[in-house]
Amino acid sequence: LIELMVREGERVHGGMPIARLSLERATASGATSADLVKRELAQRLASLDTENAGVLLLAERQKDQLRRRLADLRTERAQADAEIALQTRRVASARDDLARTQQLVKDGFVSDTALTAKQNEHLDQQVKLETLRRSRAAIDRELSSAEGELPAVDLRARQQLDQLDRERGQLRQSLVQEESRRETVIRAPIAGTITNIAVSRGASLAADTPLATVLPAGSGLEAQLLVPT
Repeated sequence: LIELMVREGERVHGGMPIARLSLERATASGATSADLVKRELAQRLASLDTENAGVLLLAERQKDQLRRRLADLRTERAQADAEIALQTRRVASARDDLARTQQLVKDGFVSDTALTAKQNEHLDQQVKLETLRRSRAAIDRELSSAEGELPAVDLRARQQLDQLDRERGQLRQSLVQEESRRETVIRAPIAGTITNIAVSRGASLAADTPLATVLPAGSGLEAQLLVPT
């Protein structure tokens, strides 16, 4: 019995608080079962807070890595553009050489062997240019993928944080419910006068133990208050 809220002979009205009882039971260690449950829930809440910080830290690290990768890819793309521009000029130069050699062959100044060499050189420069362009396209694809991954990291982190928030809310609700189960209040079932108080503050009470009696005014009936089961 935590608190006896009335005195012998006191008049009460229906629903008025009479006594406040603790429903906790002590374990072998001396802690109550409610304390153990609360401790476990508090530890789980602390664990969720740690997970929350871990999710934020991981997301920030992933974004830092992506930002560095994006910077590297943009540098590679700029280098590829410069190489393509240079190779384009080489292709144009090889094409001009080929055209001049073709004219010299027609005029009889050089042999077909020289023409074949210029054709091969022109073809080789074109192949190199196409290789550079394919590499540039691959860089663009990788860059686009990395740019799309940045918001995806935030989305995944947000989903994880929302889930952790829901779990925290459930645990806090469990704590509130556990707290509400620790105590109960006995109320007067009817209006009348308190008599036959049979308990005192601090007493350990079994279920159905009589607490007191409420005598309705002007009536021979009585209402007995019992410890709830």
